[in-house]
Amino acid sequence: MRKTKIVATVGPASESEENLIKLLECGVNVFRLNSSHETLDVHRDRIQRIKKLRNKGYTFAILLDLSGPKIRTGKFETDYVTLQQGSIVEVVCGEEFVGNAQRFWINYEKLYEEIKIGEKILINDGAVSLVTKEVHRQDKTILCEVERGGEITHKRGVNLPGVDISTPSLTERDKEFLKLGNEEGIDYFALSFVRKAKDIIEVKELTNIPIVAKIETVQALNNLEEIIAATDAVMVARGDLGVEIPIAEVPIAQKRIIELSNLYKKPVITATQMLESMINNATPTRAEVTDISNAILDGTDAIMLSAETSIGKYPCEAVRVMDDVSKMTEKYMESYETYKLEWLREYSSSFDTSSAISYAATTLAKNVNAKLMIAATSTGSTAIHVSKYKPAIPIMAATNSSETYNRLSLVWDVIPVMLEGDLTTDEMIEQVVQKAQCLGLVNSGDKVVIVAGIPWGKPGTTDTVKIQTIK
Repeated sequence: MRKTKIVATVGPASESEENLIKLLECGVNVFRLNSSHETLDVHRDRIQRIKKLRNKGYTFAILLDLSGPKIRTGKFETDYVTLQQGSIVEVVCGEEFVGNAQRFWINYEKLYEEIKIGEKILINDGAVSLVTKEVHRQDKTILCEVERGGEITHKRGVNLPGVDISTPSLTERDKEFLKLGNEEGIDYFALSFVRKAKDIIEVKELTNIPIVAKIETVQALNNLEEIIAATDAVMVARGDLGVEIPIAEVPIAQKRIIELSNLYKKPVITATQMLESMINNATPTRAEVTDISNAILDGTDAIMLSAETSIGKYPCEAVRVMDDVSKMTEKYMESYETYKLEWLREYSSSFDTSSAISYAATTLAKNVNAKLMIAATSTGSTAIHVSKYKPAIPIMAATNSSETYNRLSLVWDVIPVMLEGDLTTDEMIEQVVQKAQCLGLVNSGDKVVIVAGIPWGKPGTTDTVKIQTIK
């Protein structure tokens, strides 16, 4: 059974009920909806269609990605303009107009106040690079030299690496989608272009749904630890991150983000271009499968598909590749489980009681050759803590909360189990063991390790580790 979770983006290629079921059968655990594309009504329809699949017995989470403050160029007099290296161009932040190769508009009005001489304006995912030479405040104009030329079409994205911009991470459009997600009861919101912990805190005032902080700016890397401490989960958003920082630094940034997320016991998703070639091809490149494997070895909880499943020709094939690579990598991981435990053990004492108990339970399970771990959890926290110690055996998370049950679909190695009624701890264990036996995870005579609070089902009461032999 695969431990790494797979996130698939829903779009025209996958939005029908038939195709959604195919993705689930191939191994998808989380459906992502990207609010950058389509209207509120389209996304509402998609969410409702996806949620109905739970009535067919499927378990998954729904993640709604908020697009954030995307800075873009305006329109041009022709279909495209060509900026020549070494030429001087005017970037105007005032009233919108139709531009040309010498002078064009961008949609961030305060940029002329916040950019400094020498800082860069990157256009079209960094394909075109401008260097700020002069700022004319009276005209709201920035005079730039073209460092790297190229073609620009209408409304291309703009990145401002290192520029300390003041625009909020949550736009008015995002607030509409936030309301939609609250109404429909999705499982996660992803917040784009997070720069500091305050961005997370402000969104949490508007929703009780967990937040996934997308790390994709220089400012986010500079404030990484405070952001991870404030958020519920993390996404390594390598697309914009690879524009904001030198592309050669992205692999090291990925490792740092994943490491800190694990230390703070936050689920982490690795995203962007994981199987980009499979948008149009039925098989991946060797580099892509190596990228997937390395993200898992880095410690990611989940790996994500974007255009591969939203508009690609081979969405199910892409999921199957992730499934195969994940299983092979996880088999290898068992050989260095002890190293991983020792690496994380150093940090357990500096965190909460749940971390120490989870570490103790994981080492105990290894020492007694247990076949299963059971984590009793109302909020999901206990299961997440156990997961972060990367046990070689499955973790079944027993919960009486439907929200927690769905959300745990994002967490590495966790199999959520929904329990109804007012059960004692012994009754809870008995029902989970029966489920595990039905799945073929344990047999008579096997040992299981239980992490729970007494009584179970109450937040913040995890205080017990127990070994039980299945009769």
